[in-house]
Amino acid sequence: MSKKKWIIKYDPLAGTGATGPQGPQGPPGSVDLPLSSDDVDYNGQTLTEVLDELLYTPLTINSFSANPSTYEKGQVLTSVALLWTYNKAVESQTITGTDVVSPSLLVGDRNKVVTLSNVAVNTVITLTADDVVADDNAAITRTVTLQFLNKLYWGKGVIPGAVNSAFILALSNSELKSSRTKSFSIDASTGEYIWFALPEAYGLPSFLTNGFNGGFQLHSTISLTNASGHTENYRVYRTTNHSLGLTFVDVE
Repeated sequence: MSKKKWIIKYDPLAGTGATGPQGPQGPPGSVDLPLSSDDVDYNGQTLTEVLDELLYTPLTINSFSANPSTYEKGQVLTSVALLWTYNKAVESQTITGTDVVSPSLLVGDRNKVVTLSNVAVNTVITLTADDVVADDNAAITRTVTLQFLNKLYWGKGVIPGAVNSAFILALSNSELKSSRTKSFSIDASTGEYIWFALPEAYGLPSFLTNGFNGGFQLHSTISLTNASGHTENYRVYRTTNHSLGLTFVDVE
């Protein structure tokens, strides 16, 4: 069977065919091309609005922190340094809280030293931000809490004439804690005991000494006034034996 090969060529100088039907009449006036997305309507919205919704990235507060955020009971705060970040630019932002003097913020601010009205108890500070004030997406918030805690105290020493606030505050180690759990090591020399003091409100502790249960005994319960002037009842423990050398202690 023979095959025929057809080649179609376009010649702009060749004659034209019959004229096709006329298209529908357009709107009056001229239309500039290309069109703006604000000039195109889609289901009652401009194309710009539709695209903005489809491509919108929600605002998030990546971080919001206070430096520092924990304090010893008895301290009175008149200011705190705050630091925060977003995933995008914002149009508005505010900082509020009980006894917090709301600062004047620029939209580009990402840190601020905020004035406080003599804060001495746990206080929540709120950051509120909005990326587009005029849209339907609500402003978002994030909080940071200023906490006031008691300390745990530990160290080594001989049995003093009186176990009192001065003796406990003179121990070589302390840490602000919201619970009694702690792990530490102490090298107790000849005649020295290992001491551990915690708020009575933290409950009864259990001790693991060099991997063995026990090893500590309750020496006394005292009314302790800390370095910031706050008074709290403390239980004071010491090792049953002295001169233990390097000792590893876990408190639970």
